[in-house]
Amino acid sequence: MKQPIVAILSVGDEVVTGVIVDANAAWLATQATRLGFRVRLCGAVGDERDAIADALRAAMRDAAVVLVTGGLGPTEDDLTREGLADALGVPLAHHPEAEAQIRAFYERLGRLMPATTMKQARVPTGCAVIPNAWGTAPGVAFRGLRVAPAGAPGEATDRRGETSGGCGDAPGDALCRVYLLPGVPIEMKSMFAATVLPELMALAGPRRTVSRVIRTIGMSEAALGEAIADLMNPARNPHVGINVSETIVTVRINATGDMVEAERLAETDAREIRRRLGAVVFGEGDTTLAAAVGDLLRAQRRSVATAESCTGGLVAKMLTDVPGASDYFLCGYVTYANQAKTAMLGVPAERIERDGAVSESVARAMAEECRRASGADFAISVTGVAGPGGGTADKPVGLVWFGLAGDGGTTVHRMTFGEHLTREQIRDRASKAALNLLRLRLLNPPQANTI
Repeated sequence: MKQPIVAILSVGDEVVTGVIVDANAAWLATQATRLGFRVRLCGAVGDERDAIADALRAAMRDAAVVLVTGGLGPTEDDLTREGLADALGVPLAHHPEAEAQIRAFYERLGRLMPATTMKQARVPTGCAVIPNAWGTAPGVAFRGLRVAPAGAPGEATDRRGETSGGCGDAPGDALCRVYLLPGVPIEMKSMFAATVLPELMALAGPRRTVSRVIRTIGMSEAALGEAIADLMNPARNPHVGINVSETIVTVRINATGDMVEAERLAETDAREIRRRLGAVVFGEGDTTLAAAVGDLLRAQRRSVATAESCTGGLVAKMLTDVPGASDYFLCGYVTYANQAKTAMLGVPAERIERDGAVSESVARAMAEECRRASGADFAISVTGVAGPGGGTADKPVGLVWFGLAGDGGTTVHRMTFGEHLTREQIRDRASKAALNLLRLRLLNPPQANTI
C-alpha cells in the first residue's frame, strides 16, 4: 500500500521573513508521519492572495492531504480563506455556523464583538467549518476532487467538496482534503486533535509509522554514515536518516506498516545500529547527553564536581538542567580569572605563570584540586581559548584542555574545535566533550581516555 502524501503550508510574512520560527509545521509533520503518511512538502508563503492560491494549487495536485496554518484572522492581510477559494475556483460565502461560533466566543468572554471579526465567517463555497474552542478563527475543511494542472486531460470542472465530510464517488487518488487551521499553536493543536486527527486516522487505516531516535557523540557524520550505509538505502523500510546538531549526530528510523510490524522493523534496525556504533551511542529518544551521564552516575552511586574556565559554568548548567541532578552533582567552580584558579582551587600561581592557564598542567591541577575540595568521586576541568580574541600561534582560538580526576587516576585531554566556530559554539562543544569524557570513563573505567 502506497503511503498517502501530505503537504504542509504555513502562511504569513512573519514566517517567510524569519521573524518567527515555524514550529507549527514541525509539529504537524510529526503527527502526520506517526499516522503513516509521507510528508513530501513543508513550505511557507507570505500574506499574498495570489501566492497563497498558487501554493495551494501546487500542493493539491500531488497530496492527498494539505495542512495549512495561519492567515485566518480578521485583518486585511489574513488571506488564506481567499487563497483557498481562488485555488478551488469558488466564491467566498457567509457561513452561519461560523458566525454562531464567533458570536458564542465573545459572549463567553462578555465582550463586544468587533464588526471586522465577521470576515472570519466567510468560507469558500462547499467547504465545512472546523470549530475553534480557543479563539475567534474557525478552521476550514475542503474535502473533494484534487486540483489538476490547468488544461490537463480529465480536469474536474466542479471541485467543490461536500460539507457532510464525504468525498463523492471519485477514485481515491483523485480526492484531496485541505484543512485550514489558525497559526496560534494552542488553537491549531486543539482543532487538529478534535477534528483533523480522527479523519486522518480513518484515511490512513491500520498503517502507522513507528519512529526510533538514536543519539550519538564522538563520531563524524561521514564516518557514522559509512557504518550504517546499507541501512540507509532509500528503498528500504524502515527509512533511516542522519541529521547533525553541533556535535550530536542523530540517527532517525521510521518504519511503516501495521503497528506490530512497524514496531518490529524499527526495533530490529535500532538494535543493529546500536551494535554497530557501540559506545558512541549515548541515548535514545529525547535523552540529552547530560541526562545520559546523570543516569550512569546515579546507577553507579557516584558524584561529580566541575571546575570551569572558558565554559563559564556551562558544564555545570548542562548537568543541573536535568531534574534530580542533586543525586550526583555536588558543586561547580567557575574560575575564569587566573587568580580565581589559585584562590578557589589552589592551583599554584607559578604553574599558571610558567605554562599558561590553557595548558595540560593547569587542566590537571584544576581537576585534582576540584575533586579534593569538593569530595566528589569525579571532577571535570575545562580551560581553553573560546575566542574570538586571545589566540596565539601556540594556543589558537578553539584550543581546549580537559582534566578528568577520579579513583582511577587523572587523565588530561587536548582538543581543538576550530577557529571558524563562534565563541558560543566552542563553549557548547567543549562542554559536551567534557561530559562525554566522563561518560566514557563511567562506561569503561579507567581506560577510556579519548573520544
